[in-house]
Amino acid sequence: MLVCVNDWTLALDSEQPRDIAYLDFSKAFDRVPKERLLFKLQSAGIRGKLLNWIRAFLSNRTFKVRVGSDFSQIRPVQSGVPQGSILGPLLFLVFTSDIPKLIHSNIAMFADDIKLYSNPLKDPGQLQSDLTTIKHWSDAWLLPLNQDKCTILRLGKNNPCVNYQINDTTIKVVAEQVDLGITVTSDLSWSSHINKICHKANKMLYLISKTFQHISSRSAKKLYTTYVRPVLEFGGPVWYCSRVSDKNRLELTQRRATRLSFGTNRPSYEERLRLWNLPTFEQRKKKAI
Repeated sequence: MLVCVNDWTLALDSEQPRDIAYLDFSKAFDRVPKERLLFKLQSAGIRGKLLNWIRAFLSNRTFKVRVGSDFSQIRPVQSGVPQGSILGPLLFLVFTSDIPKLIHSNIAMFADDIKLYSNPLKDPGQLQSDLTTIKHWSDAWLLPLNQDKCTILRLGKNNPCVNYQINDTTIKVVAEQVDLGITVTSDLSWSSHINKICHKANKMLYLISKTFQHISSRSAKKLYTTYVRPVLEFGGPVWYCSRVSDKNRLELTQRRATRLSFGTNRPSYEERLRLWNLPTFEQRKKKAI
């Protein structure tokens, strides 16, 4: 995310637009064909006992569904890599590792999340060509794209607004996109993301205040630093705000949290932070820099 946002920011600073294509594979981890995965592992140089061990790891797996106290019949798992395992995501990465070699646009991959981006002014057909290539790859390797969840995010005021297609269907254009848990907007401002995380954090503070009518300062701090502050800090190096209104929104949420263990006769916000040994968001940013 840091690399991508840095690329996009530099491009907008030089008045060069960017089109970003977010791709989604349909039930990606469940759809990986086992024999084709083993073929790719063998092509990568994995052979002998290790390959046989991985084949055994993927074979003879079964599942059943529980509804209440009732269970379905046991069924064999026909495809996919086991989710919740350490090896499963690694095997999926091996299966998709050849995609970057096939395209010419910039690409960023994280597990089954893939995004491509390019300059629509410099080469308007490049991104479309790469999307077609990935569609052919997904058909050949039996890992279909979920076209309903594929989107285009346009950056730049001088963006020519090119339309892109998959299977002759125009990909939906969005004004904002959640990218690895961070809301990216077409103008690369972070107000929308901050509004969302503050809303989520305030809901959690409300639940804490209703659950614990009387709470010690120590317990309040532990609840805040365990469940609330991580929500406010997630991905901070990527999105950290420069607008005063956004900083105030974050600080207001923390200010509300520090009131949990104090009544109406409470010390100042600065004193509460000192008692909890917490920095303001501005102080944390300066410390990180």
